Amino acid sequence: FFDIRVEEDPTPLHIVFELADDIVPQTVHNFIQLATTGVSGVGYRGSLIHSIRRNELIQGGDLGLKHFFADENFLLRHCIPGTLSMANCGVDTNTSQFILSLRACPHLDGRCVVFGKVIEGFDDLRRTLEKVPLYRRHPTKKVVVEDCGRVDGMIQKVVVEDCGRVDGMIQKVVVEDC
Repeated sequence: FFDIRVEEDPTPLHIVFELADDIVPQTVHNFIQLATTGVSGVGYRGSLIHSIRRNELIQGGDLGLKHFFADENFLLRHCIPGTLSMANCGVDTNTSQFILSLRACPHLDGRCVVFGKVIEGFDDLRRTLEKVPLYRRHPTKKVVVEDCGRVDGMIQKVVVEDCGRVDGMIQKVVVEDC
């Protein structure tokens, strides 16, 4: 989760992500590490959302880290608002910067590794960030990741879909957030 506060707003925006650790496990691991313990004492807590492109995306997480990691894969697409992906400056140059899409962004497909999506708080985030004054895509008020970490004990509903059985085993189980 991220709690994002816009300067002078009394209450932070609470954003919850669903991460695709089954598809991009290393990218998710790196993101979780930066959201929890950090790397060499540096993490997302206290970092800025430094770029807002109205009705397109927000970008944050510029922690000054110089260690790059590879593009894990491009299996997931920027096909819905709320997609979470790694920002980079070219092939295999992922560090700590992330992108949160405010709409479908197919121009980022094959360039930025998608590793999750927002499942809670997206509409409030979008409404609030649309009001933040900008100068050349940079917020003129501080937009800060005030707190971040893991959401423990999330309640999930397991839906068993009977797609036929093989030797009495269920073939498909769908886990839904509720």
